[in-house]
Amino acid sequence: MSLHIESTSIAVPKDRVITLEMMKSVKLMNRTDSKYVGPASKLEVLLSTAIDRGYSVQAVGEKFIAEYDTYYFDTPSCDCYLMHHNGHLTRQKLRTRLYKDSSHAFIEIKNKNNRGRTKKKRMQIPPESLLKWKEIPEAADFARGMLKLPYDTFSAALRTSFRRITLVNRERTERVTIDMGLSFSNLRNGRTARPGNIIIVEVKQDGTTGSTMKGILTELKIRRMGFSKYCIGTAMTDPGIRQNRFKEKIRFTNKLQTC
Repeated sequence: MSLHIESTSIAVPKDRVITLEMMKSVKLMNRTDSKYVGPASKLEVLLSTAIDRGYSVQAVGEKFIAEYDTYYFDTPSCDCYLMHHNGHLTRQKLRTRLYKDSSHAFIEIKNKNNRGRTKKKRMQIPPESLLKWKEIPEAADFARGMLKLPYDTFSAALRTSFRRITLVNRERTERVTIDMGLSFSNLRNGRTARPGNIIIVEVKQDGTTGSTMKGILTELKIRRMGFSKYCIGTAMTDPGIRQNRFKEKIRFTNKLQTC
């Protein structure tokens, strides 16, 4: 099988292909995350090196690249955004996500604690309910029970779209996602941003085991940097919101656009 990126194809040996069903054993819903941001021009060598060093690539049917559509929800005063901006170690995010290739949709709540661990809880919802999850009693109860802020104050704030390649290491203790083709749409003011010439690599680990991928990223000089799609997307599309904490990341992202 071959992984096609723009005009390039990367051969993926059969023993380096992992199915969606097989990936169910690598959920890592309670995990540590490390994010890296780099130019899209390094994607081909990153993938080739990872496959050579034992990583498998997730396939959904015959496709290695999945498409995602995500809606983030926040309070009118953007409390979730500001908790992150103001450096709160303990914080939450509420989103709905559509996995386009499988047509599965979920409402998801991500909790980050003061030890840097991320716990994600989710429940499946109909794809047509991404913006209307409050009309589903089970989803409303789910949000009400999980959120620290009143669930009925949340409304749609930002839409993000991107494509993703998912890798898993040989030991099944680490999942790596590579996101590309980012697009942000602010649902409150209509502004958009498309930092398309970058990749966001996230290394998700269960525990503190060593990581071959982190070594590869260091070799390729792909910079380790926190990158919240919700926060960066909001800052890029809302010039009136407080964003000092994210300015350096936005400048770096803009610089990559010219690479």
